Amino acid sequence: MFASERDRKDIVMEWRFAKMGDDETREGSNLAEFFRKDVFKDFTDGLVREDVQNRLDAKRTELDEKTPVKIRFYLSGAVDNGGATIGRWLAPLKPHCNAKQCLDAYSYSGPLSCFDEPLRFLTIECRNTTGLKGNPAQCNEDEPSIVDNDFYWMLRNVGRSGKKRQKGKRGSWGIGKVVYQLASQANTIFCYSISKDGFTLMGQAQLEPHKVDGQMYRRFGYFAEYDANGFPMPGQDVSSSQVHEFKADFNITRADDELGTSTVIPFCREHVSFERLVISAIRSYLWELLKGHVEITIESNLVPDPVVLTADREKLREYIDKYFPPAANDRQQEKAKFLAFADFYADIIAFQRGEKELKRFNLKAPDNYTNVFDYKPLFESLEKFEVAKTAYRNGEIVCVDANIVISKKNGENIPVQFQVFLQKGIVDRPQVSLIRDGLTILKLDGHRSVPFCALTLIEKHENEEENPLSEFVRAAESPSHTDLKATRSAFENVYAHGAVVTLKYILNLMWELSRSFTDVEGEEIEEAFDDLFPMDGDEDDGDDGTDGQNGGSQSAGEKPSKKKTKKKKKIKPVVPPIPHKKAFYRIVDPWPLGVKVVQSDSPAQTEDLPWHLQLKLAFAAEDVSDPIKKYDLSDFDCRQDSEKHVMANLSGCEIEKAEPNRLVFLIKSSDFSIELTGFGDKRDIFVDARKINPAQVEFDPSVETVSADDEGDGENTE
Repeated sequence: MFASERDRKDIVMEWRFAKMGDDETREGSNLAEFFRKDVFKDFTDGLVREDVQNRLDAKRTELDEKTPVKIRFYLSGAVDNGGATIGRWLAPLKPHCNAKQCLDAYSYSGPLSCFDEPLRFLTIECRNTTGLKGNPAQCNEDEPSIVDNDFYWMLRNVGRSGKKRQKGKRGSWGIGKVVYQLASQANTIFCYSISKDGFTLMGQAQLEPHKVDGQMYRRFGYFAEYDANGFPMPGQDVSSSQVHEFKADFNITRADDELGTSTVIPFCREHVSFERLVISAIRSYLWELLKGHVEITIESNLVPDPVVLTADREKLREYIDKYFPPAANDRQQEKAKFLAFADFYADIIAFQRGEKELKRFNLKAPDNYTNVFDYKPLFESLEKFEVAKTAYRNGEIVCVDANIVISKKNGENIPVQFQVFLQKGIVDRPQVSLIRDGLTILKLDGHRSVPFCALTLIEKHENEEENPLSEFVRAAESPSHTDLKATRSAFENVYAHGAVVTLKYILNLMWELSRSFTDVEGEEIEEAFDDLFPMDGDEDDGDDGTDGQNGGSQSAGEKPSKKKTKKKKKIKPVVPPIPHKKAFYRIVDPWPLGVKVVQSDSPAQTEDLPWHLQLKLAFAAEDVSDPIKKYDLSDFDCRQDSEKHVMANLSGCEIEKAEPNRLVFLIKSSDFSIELTGFGDKRDIFVDARKINPAQVEFDPSVETVSADDEGDGENTE
């Protein structure tokens, strides 16, 4: 019932967990693994990224583009008032959080100490947003209005989202809100919201099925009012003394009639710091800040002056210089990267607003998205290509309107367009980004050393409810929106098989355009892409005595030296004789993007499924008989949570074990494909492949090398 429909009174709210019967199935939560395994450099990135995304999606539609969503992060120091705040709002949670089942599930070594220490909390609130719309009593998903019931999707669902039914939204997985609980040692949040439908205050704890004093309880507990049937309802009287105490205790600054949502994370984890909040806000939303779509304030009672992030480019550069780690001490040299992006993005935004002129070109859709090596014919004319090349080589920002067609399984072919912006020479290494509707995809395969900045931009046009290309890319995004993979079910279930290469085309276009503009006939170009996109005459002619292959294990993507000197003879690795036996797989050579392994070409070859294929990888080197022994962690890393991780595009198989330079695949289909990219600059990859037994998956078995036979099929030592 809404506050306007009831008598004003002091509300009484309390924490309760529903009891669980012995006949009910115990179900734990593994949603956190979506984020722990995802590619966050710092957990604070996930928290800021998901929170700001949700608040941008909640902007009030009657406000124009020039009115930003205003977001405030307030990180408290330890609040020591004799435990009064904890006692008032959180004390009843203590026995539930300290239940053995919960401590075991979250790998805590003993009872949580946070209930007995001064409270540290994070409050996040927004203005110019709708708040949590909807009737908080509504639970019937057959009602059409449930799609827009933000309260229902936020507080009565996990792993589900109404955004899947809403076009033009940034998120859709429904698990982004899990980051709020992960940021709390007690896996607990409060939501204080005011919308056109009224006021709501509710707390939620997500634990595990657990036992307290001999009674089993369900996973979810709520700080709420309860009806006669025990159904939790939020407090709905904004004028009550309990609500005013809540606002004061958790530093909520919005007025009682000001629309928006305040999220409180009690017992906030120590690694969420003031500095990390600033860095994460800039890293994920620099584009939206510069466009004036969002303003983000970070405050703390431990820091004298708040950080206010707005569209002011110089102020943003000041904060980047102050808070980002020095380039020499940071693995990704992010300070230099984002200082460059601040200027690069600002110039592009000025161009969009008609305040700056850029060279702009149209790129036709290719007839075939696979192996497009020559981009000149896609320009309107050879003259246009030459103008673009000259502008790029002169250090100007070049804008390319790229046209493509995306194909759905229902037979629909949709022509769409996106933009690529490139500028050469403003950084000493490649700095690239892809932005979809204001969301920056953090993990892109930066695999070459050419110094340039590039932005692939996918945005809705003015007054456009949805952009089909935005939906296409969103379907391939991870839950944290940090990377893109065509193997995700949301992508595979909707888009035709050929859409995989269309996605690759989108991701690779900025690299390929840079190569096209830089690789001038008759001129030696050192920096870019000869090995990714070989031109005529680049293939190894085999005069080094190896017929274009390394003996033993195979080097993928081998190319001759650019230097005009006589080649040294390569020493073949010494390998023991092996029986000539057809393998069930073949290493594609050359495959210029990295390493590719597919089924054997022999139609007579069969194998019981599933089976395990192991790949051990290293950079090939002359005069080295066993490159695997020379592998160094700084070369690349096959583990997906690493900084230098190898990108995998798989079909008919999955990764079962990932170690720094060892991958074990479970082959589920005879028609399988493994594509590995992201190995770095101009280095051949030595591939040691073999079929292994299931018992060998968890450890590194002693293997003999595998070579390619005369027909290019892999050989097997078993």
